[in-house]
Amino acid sequence: MTSQQYRLGLALANLALLAGIAAVGARMLRPPPRPAASALPDAFDPTPFEIQAQTRGPNPLEAYRVVAAQFDRPEPKIVAPVVDTGPPPPPPPIVVAQKYTLVAAAYDPNDPARSSAILKDRGQKNHTIFVGSSFEGYHVRKILVRGSGAERVAVVTLDLRGNEHTVELKRQPPQ
Repeated sequence: MTSQQYRLGLALANLALLAGIAAVGARMLRPPPRPAASALPDAFDPTPFEIQAQTRGPNPLEAYRVVAAQFDRPEPKIVAPVVDTGPPPPPPPIVVAQKYTLVAAAYDPNDPARSSAILKDRGQKNHTIFVGSSFEGYHVRKILVRGSGAERVAVVTLDLRGNEHTVELKRQPPQ
């Protein structure tokens, strides 16, 4: 076979493929045929399926006439009595002992400024504090341990905006 014959065969194959693609495309773009069940029978009479017109009653706008008449009247003025309750009550006092628990305290009697303590808040977060340090807005004023033996009491004094608060830890007797 010569190259001319190969080219002719290739051109005929391309034309056959192009005709096939055109036939498939035309078939896809054609609307589907209507099913036989959707066609109406020849003896079909639509009058039994007619929707009867409803007779109207009174004018529906009459129901709104009363509302329109009420819009014309002025609204009554409601005056709430003024009650003087005085100045607002002061905020409840902050009880630091309810907010924090003193877990441990280290007291240096020779140099009280070197004392430290561990406070635990209600969220179970520990705070290690020293005299002069600050945490959560509180300033640590002093940490001291009073008494001896079974009566030992550790006291941490905190300052919040000029108000002093204390947290204490008493030694628990052995069980």
